[in-house]
Amino acid sequence: MTNVLIYRNDLLPLSETFVLAQARAMRRYQPLFIGIRATEPSLLGPEEALQAECYNLLPRPLQGTAYACCGAAPLLHAPAFSKQLHALDAALIHAHFATDAVAALPLARALRVPLIVTLHGYDVTADRRGVNPLRNWLHAAQRRALWKQASLFLCVSAFIRERALASGFPEDKLVVHRVGIDVTSFRPRPTPKLSDDVIFVGRLTEKKGCAYLLCAMQKVRRTLPEAHLLIVGDGPLRQPLEELAARLGGGCTFLGRQSHEQVCRLIAGARVCALPSVTAANGDSEGLPMILPEAQALGIPVVGNRHAGIAEGIVDGHAGLLSEERDVSGLARNILRLFQDAALHADLSRRGIELVRNDFNLRQQTGQLESIYDAVLASRQPSTCFSARATAE
Repeated sequence: MTNVLIYRNDLLPLSETFVLAQARAMRRYQPLFIGIRATEPSLLGPEEALQAECYNLLPRPLQGTAYACCGAAPLLHAPAFSKQLHALDAALIHAHFATDAVAALPLARALRVPLIVTLHGYDVTADRRGVNPLRNWLHAAQRRALWKQASLFLCVSAFIRERALASGFPEDKLVVHRVGIDVTSFRPRPTPKLSDDVIFVGRLTEKKGCAYLLCAMQKVRRTLPEAHLLIVGDGPLRQPLEELAARLGGGCTFLGRQSHEQVCRLIAGARVCALPSVTAANGDSEGLPMILPEAQALGIPVVGNRHAGIAEGIVDGHAGLLSEERDVSGLARNILRLFQDAALHADLSRRGIELVRNDFNLRQQTGQLESIYDAVLASRQPSTCFSARATAE
C-alpha cells in the first residue's frame, strides 16, 4: 500500500478520535502519524508515531512556529526526523488543522510531496493574530505560504468552506468533505429506556455554550424537577461553570474528561444530547462537532443551535431540534418537548440514525478521501480536478 503521513503538532489528543478513526478506516493507503510532540495522555502509543523531538527543548507555544520557520533550512530541519521520513517513501502529507499545516509545509517541500489539509473549525474561524506585530506578520506570511503551496483544503462542513473562502483561502482548492463515524460501532440500544438525563460533551470553552445550557436546565427543572444534566469534558471555564451551576440550584454533575468508550456509554444512556454552541468573542465557531452524528447514530435526539456547521447535521424537526444562539428559553422548550413527547422523541431518534448512515458513514467517507488522494497524486494540479463547488460528501 501507498504510505500517507498524517500530521498533527500534538500526537494525539484524546478528543481527536475522529482523526484516528479516519486513518484506521483507510483501505488503500497506509497511514503513518507524524508530529512534533506526544500528548499526555495520547490516543497513540509511543511506537505509533514519529516526532521531531529536538523541538521539545523549546517552550511549548514556540515549537510549531520554530519548526515552520526553520524547516526550510536543511541544517535546522530536525535532520534525524527528516531522514526517518524520507525512508518511509510517503506519497503525500495530510495535515489536520491549518494551524498545524504551516509546520508541515517544510516537510512537504523536503519530501517533494503534496500537502492536503483538513480544516476543522477554530483554525479558520478564530482570530488568533493577537496584538504582537511580529506575531501578526508571521501569522500572515505562514497563511499565504500555506494557501499557495498546499494542494487541497478539505472542509468538514459547507460553513467552514464559506469561512475559509472569506478569510482568503483559494477558492479552487476548497472541497467539502465530512469525516464520518463508524456506523457499525455506534448502534442504538435494542430496547431503549428513557432516562432523565440531558448530556453535554465538549471542552469547556466559550464557543461550547455550556453556560446557556445550565440556565436552560434551570427552566426545564421548574417543570420537570427530575431532569438532570451530565457535563462531560474539561477546560478553562470549568470552575466558573461549576460556580454558576451551584448558584442556579444544582441539578447537574460535572464528570470531567472521560474515555471515548465511556462517553459513548453515557450518551447511549441519556434522553437528550445538547449542543448549545455559540460564536465566541474572537469568532471561534464549530466546524461540525463529531458528537452530533455519534449521538444520532446511538439513537439519542440532539438539541442544538443554528450555529455554524451544527445546522448541517440537524434538520430542525426532522433529525433534531434547533434554537437560536444564546436563546435560553428556546433551548429549554426543545429539551422539554423531548421529555414530554415520546412520539417526537422516537421519530427524531429514527431519523437521526438514518441521517448518519446515509451522510456520515466513515467507510464511505474515507473511500471518498482516498479517491481525493488518488486525484491529487495523479494530477499534481488539483485545481484541474476539483471545481470551486466540488464536494466529497
